[in-house]
Amino acid sequence: MSEEKHFVQQITIDEQISEVKREIAMRNKVYPKWIEAGSMKKSKADFQILAIEAVLISLQDLAKKAAPQAGLF
Repeated sequence: MSEEKHFVQQITIDEQISEVKREIAMRNKVYPKWIEAGSMKKSKADFQILAIEAVLISLQDLAKKAAPQAGLF
């Protein structure tokens, strides 16, 4: 467990943001097919997409606070 925790700490915020963006793109591609097939309700898909987009916004806010000077140059 301690090795996993150590590894998680090595994943940068930019890498986390990239993975969340990838996940959003995947959901936007796959969820409509699942809705059409009847394996997912549109309301659930909409909520899950909004939730992961909220995660992205939170991570982006954290990144800005961690490096507030980065956008100045």
